[in-house]
This record gives sequence, structure tokens and C-alpha cells, in this order.
Amino acid sequence: MTSFTAETPRSLVVGQQIRVGRIVSESFGLLVANGKLFLLLMLLTHGPLLAHDLVRGTDHALETAIADDWTSTAVGFASLLFYAVLVGAATAVAFNRLRSQPVTLVDSFRLGWARSLVVLVVTMLAAIAVAIGLFALLVPGLFLLTILFVAAPVAVLERPGVFASLSRSEELTKGNRWRVLALAIGFVAATILPDVAIFLIGEATTLPAAAWATLGWTLYAVVLVFGAVLITTTYHALRVVIDGYDTSAVADVFD
Repeated sequence: MTSFTAETPRSLVVGQQIRVGRIVSESFGLLVANGKLFLLLMLLTHGPLLAHDLVRGTDHALETAIADDWTSTAVGFASLLFYAVLVGAATAVAFNRLRSQPVTLVDSFRLGWARSLVVLVVTMLAAIAVAIGLFALLVPGLFLLTILFVAAPVAVLERPGVFASLSRSEELTKGNRWRVLALAIGFVAATILPDVAIFLIGEATTLPAAAWATLGWTLYAVVLVFGAVLITTTYHALRVVIDGYDTSAVADVFD
């Protein structure tokens, strides 16, 4: 397994303020240093969905309209579930690496699977709240985006329950909300990169359906993993500020 020497917790904060640039650079470092592990997690969670798209694209004539609707519904649910599994697993990997603790593919996937439903509900509730806030008026949406930014790692690592995870995220962001907002806006911008990249590639060249499906799922999974790592690193830094905790004393997330 790729080795990685994590930043000391205090290097991510100055006084009571988190360091946005250091959090971003640390997140990229985690992504690169643990690339093989993240790649295997992406294959485990999104490989089946890619395989479905490839088969459906080459043999779509064999499906009836009813079967197609059924398949679309099942794939839609599976994509949400695997999204939550990948977020939970990537969160566990990032948090343990930040603490210079070992982590395995099996342990991270198992934790992601165990916490998948809670992560899914938490992220969906947060997304709905932010969407309503943005639709009603821009400022409330940005505020909700900020205070709920680290709800997913709270749900995975502290396991307090759905609504307690949302509340805990609000608590952790106090005193650093402008900085968290900057990270959150960057994260949202990153999520649209796959669509932009695919559009630009589509304008420049013509690719077969299989290549489009592979490219789309790959970009989506990479952005999803980086987002989970970035949010977990932010959570880690906020824990240092709010709780002043020693990472070496935190219980194993796999216990």
C-alpha cells in the first residue's frame, strides 16, 4: 500500500483559523499518495454501473420499454447507494491517513457500506436544504452550504445519527464559516468539471459510446473521491480548532 506521511494536525490551522490553502494542498496530496486504494474503491463501487452502461449501450435493442424503465430505476437507486458507499469509504481512508494510521481496502469498503444509508440520508437532506435556500434567496443557500459542509464525515466518523450529524456540522463550522464557504464553493465548482470536460471533448472530437461512458463515470468518481477527501480534511482541521483533540488519541474509526 502506498505510504503517506500526514501533516501534523496543527499545520492545518493557525490559532483558531483553518488554513484553506493548506487544506486544499493536503487533500490533493492524500488523493495522489493513496491513488491505488482510491482507484480500487472506485472500481468496486462504480465499476458495476459502468459495466451496465457499456452493455446497455451495445445491446439496448434487447430491452423492452418496460424492462428499460425498471432497469433505469434500479440503476438510479444503485448509483445513489454506491455514491454513499464511496463517500464513506473515502472519508475513512482520508481520516486515517491524516492521523498516519493504516487503512485497508476491506476495512474502508466495509465501513462505507455500513454507513451508506446514513450518509445518503444526511447528504440528501443537506442538498435539499441548500437547494431550497438557493432557490428562495442566494444568501440562505450559501449559509446552509457552509454550516452543513462537514455533515457527511460527522455521520461516518462520529456516528451520532442523521439530524445530530447536521447539528454537529453547524457546531464545527463556527468561527471559520467564511473559510469553509470558500472551500464549499470550490467543491461545488469542482463537481461541474466532469460535465464541462465532457462538453469540451465532445466539441473537439467524436468518441464511441463506450468511451463516453468510461470517461463520464471515471471523471465523476474522481471528483466524488476528491470531494470526500477535501471535506474530510476540512472536518479534521475543524475538529482541531473546536475540540483541540490529539488525533493519536481518537478511537479507531473501524471499531
